[in-house]
Amino acid sequence: VQYAFTDLLELIQGSEEELWQGLKRSKACCIDGFWRLLDVEYYEGAFDRIMQALAEKDWSIYELPVDDCCELLSDLLPRVIIEHCLNYHGKKNDDGSTYCLDEELVSKFYAEYLLRRVSKFNFAEFMEVWQQSVPLGITVSLELIKDVALYDMSARPAVIWHFPAYELPYDIVPRFNTIFRERTKWTLGDLRPFIV
Repeated sequence: VQYAFTDLLELIQGSEEELWQGLKRSKACCIDGFWRLLDVEYYEGAFDRIMQALAEKDWSIYELPVDDCCELLSDLLPRVIIEHCLNYHGKKNDDGSTYCLDEELVSKFYAEYLLRRVSKFNFAEFMEVWQQSVPLGITVSLELIKDVALYDMSARPAVIWHFPAYELPYDIVPRFNTIFRERTKWTLGDLRPFIV
């Protein structure tokens, strides 16, 4: 089944703005006028290829040339996917030919990219690998991933794991059941990103 934006407006309760926000949050992609959800591994692989091209060509994350990027990756990715990834992780510059990537979104992408691949990650190793994964000049911060990861500093060694709020049930009772199955004791500060 294919859905155009107007189809989604008829099916989903909410304003146009709320629908646009939901589509962006879910990383939905518009291809030939129809909205699709991309497979997570495909999306991650696509954005990682873009970032590898950026590193290989020594492009700036603040002025990534979209045409050059699309040409370089044309055998691997369609232009619509490249532009979709760039739009999600940044915005087009005023010149119309380059993108400025958002440092925090790039940093968060790599955190999830790493965490999704293991059940639990040694905390110190994760922080080191995460910092090495992001482009030079971008710093990593646990504050960026407070809604997609949990960590246990009392474990020996300390561990961190993927626990994204966006995958929790919307209904409050199942949501809290899932949250408290994952961890029995929470501080309000740790809990807040998962209930808002």
